[in-house]
Amino acid sequence: MYDPILNETFGLQNLEPIWWSQNGQEPVWITNQRQGGHSAVLDFPGMDVPFQGMLPEYEYIKYTESIPFNDRSDLAVALLANGSVNFVALYFSEPDKAGHSYGPFSKEMNEMLGICDKTLEYLLDRLEAEDILDKVNIILTADHGMTPVSINKTIYAMDYLNGTAYPYFTVENNPILGIWPNKSEHLDPLYEAMQKAEHVKVYKKEEIPEQYHYKNNVRVPPIVVVADEGWMVVGSRDFKTHYGGVKGMHGYNNSFLSMHPMFIVHGPAFKKGAVSKPFNSVDVYPLMCHLLGIKPRPNNGTLDTVKYLLSVHGTPPSNEEDGSDGRQHSQYFSVGIAFAVVIALLAIVLLTGMCLQQRSYRKEELTYHTLNDGLDTEDEEVFEDGDQMLPNTII
Repeated sequence: MYDPILNETFGLQNLEPIWWSQNGQEPVWITNQRQGGHSAVLDFPGMDVPFQGMLPEYEYIKYTESIPFNDRSDLAVALLANGSVNFVALYFSEPDKAGHSYGPFSKEMNEMLGICDKTLEYLLDRLEAEDILDKVNIILTADHGMTPVSINKTIYAMDYLNGTAYPYFTVENNPILGIWPNKSEHLDPLYEAMQKAEHVKVYKKEEIPEQYHYKNNVRVPPIVVVADEGWMVVGSRDFKTHYGGVKGMHGYNNSFLSMHPMFIVHGPAFKKGAVSKPFNSVDVYPLMCHLLGIKPRPNNGTLDTVKYLLSVHGTPPSNEEDGSDGRQHSQYFSVGIAFAVVIALLAIVLLTGMCLQQRSYRKEELTYHTLNDGLDTEDEEVFEDGDQMLPNTII
């Protein structure tokens, strides 16, 4: 992502708040804390970004993939069980990497899904052991799916643009490519040249379909190239080295079934055996706020599409109706936990729960013990005992 005002390019390693919150946007863990709640964010992307100066009350020192999955679950459950928090966001980076490396229908993906199943089983067992499994509401969902790709199905923008002699630069977000002409008068010839490419759709900024919700921001490129499902698009053939081994990709139009995530819920706030109709992922935020009994920030989601899944007896009064902050009404604690699950309908998994019983917040000292959950990690920044402890508070 490129910002022409800042004249800077964004990457996930950039923790400057201006990249994460242009107009006061904030994640649910910050919304929760602003209204009296206590949030833990354990290895979730964006957890170390301060929103209006606020960080999660509990967090790892920084986002890393090296902490074993079961260790993350242990810490999340302990924080819930001792009443330290009412919301936990916990992220697992697999099987996203397996999907990219081997493809969504590979043997390796199936093996990684087995590990993820065991991880979820371990988490549920830990919640049950602490006698809170039936007192939390769990939302299991995702942000994307995965489709098979091949380097032989790649479009290189340079093959079409370099012949125009008009200077430009590209911003890579395969399977989407942004083209920025150096001068506005060069836009049309570059646009026309790129339209000669097959297996992509090329849009000027003002032509981007409304369904993308993606053309009213200064960071949207003047020309956007979207690859067809199963194809990749990059700026230069230099990227062939980077994408040569990629076997799976996401980021395509969310109308494709392969991009759809799952949505599974469990807990006292939800009806038993209800089947969810399709809805937008942005609707999960107001749902979480409703269960927490807090007032959501302005957002693009709506509770209306999912409230039929709620049981009357298991849902706290909605603060959206009375305008209050909702804390005095809610008897729920929440745990939010996330996997990166990416086969067909699976992607990043977010688990959010709200404890049914009121507990007083207390901070009991916890000891961190490394567990071997059978996962090999390539990240060299493996924490020793105690090193992962949180900078904003003492557990």
